[in-house]
Amino acid sequence: ILGELADNIMTHSQEILSERVCYVSAKRFLWGESNCIIISVADPGLGIPETLKKNPEYANLSNKKALLESFRSYVTSWAGSPRGKGLTDVLSIALGNHSLLRVDTGELGLSMDLKIKDSPKIEFVQPMAKVSGTRFGLVLIDTNFEKTSRKEVDTLIKKVGEVLRVLD
Repeated sequence: ILGELADNIMTHSQEILSERVCYVSAKRFLWGESNCIIISVADPGLGIPETLKKNPEYANLSNKKALLESFRSYVTSWAGSPRGKGLTDVLSIALGNHSLLRVDTGELGLSMDLKIKDSPKIEFVQPMAKVSGTRFGLVLIDTNFEKTSRKEVDTLIKKVGEVLRVLD
């Protein structure tokens, strides 16, 4: 997860290579009877929607739709590229681990309570801070891991988009 998120940040940063920055934090704690790890990754970049919409295929999406779409397979800011699996894999691991995932980017916040795999609670929320860049917070809960496919993630994101009525 750390590798995918850091790679995503470093790949899509608008800074010159030597000035790209990724902030990472990890802490272990107990939540009831469960061992947990909270992972935080952040960058001072443009944000997910702004970056994704550089690809003409996604240029006309609303910011909410762009943020949701960024978690689907092969959705990337690089036109004509087979990239775009990193955030899908992060969500797949989070879902299989019954985790909590929070993403703040620009003026958007997206909260994902994935503790119950068959009925996750995903909603747009106010971001914790109105600053540039993107911040990910992930609570991994020590449970029996259930492998989740990219196809399952794609289906979940499509369903969430329909439920939340995210319009272009």
